[in-house]
Amino acid sequence: MSAALHLQKFDEVDGQSVTPLTMAAMMGNVTFVKTLLTQFDIDLERECNVVFDGLLVYGATALWVAAGMGHMQVVKMLVQRGADVNHNTKAQSSPLRAACYEGRLDIVKYLIEHGADVNLANTYNNTSIMIAAYKGHAHVVDTLLKNGANPNEQALCGATALHYAAECGHLEVCRLLLDHGARMQKNEHGLTPVLQAAERTHEAVVEMFISRPGLMTKEETITTIELMG
Repeated sequence: MSAALHLQKFDEVDGQSVTPLTMAAMMGNVTFVKTLLTQFDIDLERECNVVFDGLLVYGATALWVAAGMGHMQVVKMLVQRGADVNHNTKAQSSPLRAACYEGRLDIVKYLIEHGADVNLANTYNNTSIMIAAYKGHAHVVDTLLKNGANPNEQALCGATALHYAAECGHLEVCRLLLDHGARMQKNEHGLTPVLQAAERTHEAVVEMFISRPGLMTKEETITTIELMG
């Protein structure tokens, strides 16, 4: 078997199927990545199946893996060699989304600077700003908003980034979203972000919502206070 063919061969362990490049990207092995990129004809868009945060992700490229694992140097090397910054997984998760999940602001900024679409959504119509809001990564949310992320996009369940932030009690993220025009929309269960915050007794978030002029009706305010008990 030639070296070129061997480098495209998959090693399968625990449901994963990875090439040497993907494995090197996963481990953040800059030296090996450089060797592969400079000495071999490597397919940068080759899709693999990798375990990420305990889940098996299908169709991940080396760039997606490097972004998700937080290996900035590897991300730069792959992008500089022409890797597609918007190559999604089978579930339509982008490298940007993977970086947002981990709160890697440096990688988020770099990917955006090199053409990453901030409004790409996965199969559940869940966007990068939604996952960043859910995880409470305020600086990432701020960067996404400043680069055109839509704060009012709704996932298939009807939830917005504001729902996710409020549900998890991320006060600063809620403030950022509201400052950038986030609206008090209802999800598929008829719940607004403030009601979700109240259900989970996130008092500071609820008080912030109530204090915002014109954000809630009198009836909504009363319902929220009653729900808080």
